Amino acid sequence: HEFHYIVILGAALEDGRPGPILEERLKKGLSLAEQDPSAKVVVTGGGPDEHASQAAVMADCLINDGLDRSRLLVEPTANNTRENLARSLELIKKDGGQGQSVLIVTSNFHLFRTWTYARGLSWRPTMAAAKTPGGLLPLAGLRDFLGVLRDHFLAFVIILIMAIVAAIF
Repeated sequence: HEFHYIVILGAALEDGRPGPILEERLKKGLSLAEQDPSAKVVVTGGGPDEHASQAAVMADCLINDGLDRSRLLVEPTANNTRENLARSLELIKKDGGQGQSVLIVTSNFHLFRTWTYARGLSWRPTMAAAKTPGGLLPLAGLRDFLGVLRDHFLAFVIILIMAIVAAIF
């Protein structure tokens, strides 16, 4: 399947370099970009406490790993997943890509929340999972689960009540 755009979501930097989670997202995104040489690559991520945006660091890494600079669209202002998606979608539209096929690359633990946010923007992208380094998965997964819980709290409460009622009766 050919995609018009591959969006790689940002993650934490460590001393101005990609942290292990972002490193895996970049590996996955670059691999997919190499398989689909006509796709443009969107890197997104700000980072209010960073000296350089996640997106700028990501772009530099991809270029250093052989991606042609002309394929890159850089979105350096987003501070969370919702903003990553909304601002990437705006960038794609400005590039003339409205309605074209998009592949979003994020971590395996982050797929569901990313997908729900994309649907909230009436966006139906394809998702691709980057692996999460083993030691980071429990904490990252818990943090993401709490984000899903926060975002869908009412639905969670309703399901919990239904489960309790079903268990009692």
